[in-house]
Amino acid sequence: MRIFIAFFVLVVIAVVALMGWRGKLFTQTPLEIFPDMKRQYKLKPQGENKFFANGKNEQLSPDGVVATTPDNLAPQILAPSYYGDPIVATGKDADGSFHKGIPVPVTLETLQQGKKRYEIYCSACHGYVGMGDGVTKAFGMSATANLLEKRIREMSEGEIFNTVSNGKGQMLGYKNRMNTLERWEVVAYLKALQDSQNRTMKKLPTEK
Repeated sequence: MRIFIAFFVLVVIAVVALMGWRGKLFTQTPLEIFPDMKRQYKLKPQGENKFFANGKNEQLSPDGVVATTPDNLAPQILAPSYYGDPIVATGKDADGSFHKGIPVPVTLETLQQGKKRYEIYCSACHGYVGMGDGVTKAFGMSATANLLEKRIREMSEGEIFNTVSNGKGQMLGYKNRMNTLERWEVVAYLKALQDSQNRTMKKLPTEK
């Protein structure tokens, strides 16, 4: 026991000797095992830079540079339906009300992509069928909405898009994870999922 106490006292003395008492000010550069990233070399906006002839950090692109689009943003940026269409961008009509219908083409590929992203971002809470029984329910998140209930089935597509984009209640928004068209794909898949879970045998088509 005496050895332990002696060792403990030596450790305390060593720590105080190296680090100093709490609140004490030093003028010397602090000892850092890993250098703080705030002291790394970087060019700050509107800062001076003697390397360039104009003395500025910001420089225009050289003549002849061709702009490129990242693959994950190409569908959103290049799609003709996105340009100048506030309904696609916001899910709202000109009067501010939520848009009814999906303002982008809905194909089998649209639904397949929507299913893929729904299972990645939504199924953990809402479940694969949308009943609000995802894996998070086992960890105490009991307020997850059942996407098959009448209130949400009757919700306009624009309002669902707005919720997917900006979140609601405990749900966070996904506009920083999915681009505009990807969010509409999720809405399209959810509507198809709701329809598949609320159809009777009489409403199924008889044609093969």
